[in-house]
Formats: sequence, structure tokens, C-alpha cells
Amino acid sequence: MKMTLVKLILSICMLWGTAFASAKSDTEKIKVLITEAYVEGLQNWGDLEKTKQGFDPTFNLLIAGKKGELKRYAIADWMKNVARKKKKNPGGPKEKTTVTFIDVDITGTVAVAKIELRKGGKHIFTDYLSLYKFESGWRIVSKVYFQHK
Repeated sequence: MKMTLVKLILSICMLWGTAFASAKSDTEKIKVLITEAYVEGLQNWGDLEKTKQGFDPTFNLLIAGKKGELKRYAIADWMKNVARKKKKNPGGPKEKTTVTFIDVDITGTVAVAKIELRKGGKHIFTDYLSLYKFESGWRIVSKVYFQHK
């Protein structure tokens, strides 16, 4: 009886440890994805191929208008805008944007990341990025944000 109980406890601990390791791995994958595809790719005008891989083609940035209307900014349009900026200034923006991860909350194949973006030490945005995990991996599917003055 004691041996069966010990085996049961060990099995539960092993399953919990595996689940925790997987969640940690997914958290790290999401942080790398956001850093490479979003912060470096779009904010700092970096590798747009990584941006293309990290964002779902249906992604929309949702912008709350002053009159309460909601505007959408598609990832294809955002990438075209960044490509134009890169062409004019291949070195990227004078001041690079940095990211601080506040939270990455994962439930199964869905995640939300709360991040803070800073430029020149100044807090400029708090972003909420929604992600889905597909067979090919995590992809950013939408964004809402607050702009700090």
C-alpha cells in the first residue's frame, strides 16, 4: 500500500513538472517571438522576415479613436510602412525601442502578453498582445495598447 502511494505521488510530481517545464518553454518562446518579430522587426525596423513569421496574416492592431470608434491596422500595411522607413534610413530609428515583459499568461494554445515599450528611457506604450499556438508555433494575432504621454 505504501509503495503504491509513493508511486502515485511520484507520478503526479512528474506530470506536474512536465507541464510546468512545457509552460516555461512556451513562455520563453513567446518572449523571443515578441522580441524578434515585434520589437526588433517593427519598432526597430529589423528583420521583417521574422516579423512575417511571427504575426498571423490576419493580425490587426486595434486603435481606439477619439470619438469612440475602433480602427484596424493590418500587419501587411504596418510592414509596408516599416519597409519604407528602412529604405530611407537603413540604420533604423535613432533611439531603439526596448521591451519589458510584465506578464505572459498561457492557457492551452492561447496566450496574452502584457509588455511595456520604452524609447530613450521613456515609457511610451503598454501593449497587450494576443497569441495562438498553431502547428507551426506561436503567432501574434492581435494587439491593443495604451500610449503614455
